[in-house]
Amino acid sequence: MSQKNETTVLVLALLITMGLVGAPVSGTDIKMLLNDQLAFSQSSRSLKDKEYQQAEQRGFSLKQIPVAIDGIAVAVHPELQVPGLTINQAQTFRQVDE
Repeated sequence: MSQKNETTVLVLALLITMGLVGAPVSGTDIKMLLNDQLAFSQSSRSLKDKEYQQAEQRGFSLKQIPVAIDGIAVAVHPELQVPGLTINQAQTFRQVDE
C-alpha cells in the first residue's frame, strides 16, 4: 500500500471513530481501548488507577510508553491587537479530561 493510501485509510479510520464516539480526546481513546475498540491509543495524560483496574478486570493489562511532552503554540492575527497573554489565560486553552 502506498504512503498516500495508508494516510487515506488512517484519516478515514479517524473520521469513522470521531463519528461514532465524538472528538478524539484522551478519555475517549482510553475508553475505546478498554472496550476493545482500539488495539492501542495515544493519550496526553497518564492512565488513571481505575483504568488500570478496568483493564485487569477485563483480562488484560495496560502499558504506558512516554514518547513526547505536550506543547502549545498561540498565534494571534496582528489586526486583533491583543496586548498580551498571561500564563493563567494560556492554561485555559488546554482541555483537561478528568
